[in-house]
Amino acid sequence: MIKNRIENEPATRLGAKAPGARAAAKALVVFLCCLAALAVVGCATRPFVVKPDDPLYGTWISTAVDEGKERGFAKISLFADGRRLFYYHIAEPEPAYEGTYVLEEAWIDRQGNRWYKAKGAFWPKAGGAKTEEFKLYRIDPKGTVLESSSAGYGYPSTVEPLTSPFYGIWYQQK
Repeated sequence: MIKNRIENEPATRLGAKAPGARAAAKALVVFLCCLAALAVVGCATRPFVVKPDDPLYGTWISTAVDEGKERGFAKISLFADGRRLFYYHIAEPEPAYEGTYVLEEAWIDRQGNRWYKAKGAFWPKAGGAKTEEFKLYRIDPKGTVLESSSAGYGYPSTVEPLTSPFYGIWYQQK
């Protein structure tokens, strides 16, 4: 009878593991998975404080827009005080549009690209209605290429030529 009870006990059956060990192993696996996910997210991006000498600030040009091969503004100037100017042609002395923006978030990804979320508005310099927008900017690690995507409501999820809404690309003017 005792032999029968011992053989039928779940923890003592040949090849069976005690329930406590199984639960501990599952808990360890869950913990390690969560730890790995946090490590990936933590290493993928890091926020930073945007300083006045940041590569975002300055003048950016697009010869493709200037030559009529693409739509948009051929030259944009972004200032640390939140002003921005838009030109239809690189050589224009006066902007066609002006605007303001506020940087709401900034981070650097694993590849070294700098990302910015900017909420702002722009309007014709000669006067007219304001257009509000949400911009997602990306600057390459060298600080020479600025890409953006914009939307009227909420931030775009990506900056990509084919799928991003209102995609634009400019190069740092030297």
